[in-house]
Amino acid sequence: MNKKIQSIVGIGTVLIIAIIIGLFFLLSNKNIPPTEQANIKEDRIVINEEFSKDNNGVYQSNDCLPEEDLIKLDPKTFEVLNSCFIKDKNGVYYKPFCGQDCLYKKHPADTLSLIDLGDGFLKDKNYIYYAYQKGGDKIIKNADSNTFEKLNGKFTKDKNNLYYEDIIVANIDINSIEVIDDNQVKDSKNIYNCISDIYGPSCKAIK
Repeated sequence: MNKKIQSIVGIGTVLIIAIIIGLFFLLSNKNIPPTEQANIKEDRIVINEEFSKDNNGVYQSNDCLPEEDLIKLDPKTFEVLNSCFIKDKNGVYYKPFCGQDCLYKKHPADTLSLIDLGDGFLKDKNYIYYAYQKGGDKIIKNADSNTFEKLNGKFTKDKNNLYYEDIIVANIDINSIEVIDDNQVKDSKNIYNCISDIYGPSCKAIK
């Protein structure tokens, strides 16, 4: 009789433990969307705090990229270029108000040739872009993509002009420029002081 009771108690204990374990896994996974539960065993690569990817798709930690665009992204060619631009083989997306609004929209840049130059500057075969330009398509107007080069964090130049962020530094002698720091540059005649504030970038010559 005692052996029978002990057997029943043992079976009951095993069943209780099994139920507890089952409930634990159920509660652990109940908040994971079904699409992600299907991919949970895949090796997911974390790209940055915003995006990750695996063989099945690209995932975001926020709602900055519309779902209809997110599901179209090709995980094999997906890249985060900088904090404002992303791309895959099919297209480029950007934040029109980078730093103020996280929402992405489609950008007309050439996806095959678009590269990040650092400090917010990008280039493709046609244009130069500045990611922190306030709104717009981010194109640095008149910049020559073939001869464009960075001088430091904010100053760049091409064969025709010196630029501070996304504006031309007017009246400077392009052949004698010397960058002093992130906000000052000089040529053979003047020192130019540049600032960037809520009104945008601007430069003026100082003696």
